[in-house]
Amino acid sequence: LLSFALLIAFALANARFPGFALILVGLALNAMVIAANQGMPVTRYALVASGQQATLDDLVRRGGSKHHLAHDDHLLFLGDVIPLGRPLSQAVSVGDLLVHAGVFLFVASGMRRRPTVGSRGPPVAEAPP
Repeated sequence: LLSFALLIAFALANARFPGFALILVGLALNAMVIAANQGMPVTRYALVASGQQATLDDLVRRGGSKHHLAHDDHLLFLGDVIPLGRPLSQAVSVGDLLVHAGVFLFVASGMRRRPTVGSRGPPVAEAPP
């Protein structure tokens, strides 16, 4: 939870930039479900459907430091319940999707061409002589 507090503080400090509002909401949702369940619950269905059957046995036998197999968890709909198949092969949460969407918006906004100082729009091509 300490790492999420630091990430949320970072997102708050950068909230003026495009995408950071989504990042902030996603981090807050993930922190809520982790705090409510002392870890991120992941469903058996999401693990199998995302192609992570091998981790299922290990998670049942040993548990995980970050994840645990969902049982009677609170806010389960905010846990890692969304399976993403190949090529990603991951189980993700609504919060993860929001964080990734925010990062996408931030990167995309940084790639946009900005007008130069003193220009009034895109350059106009001159007619050939």
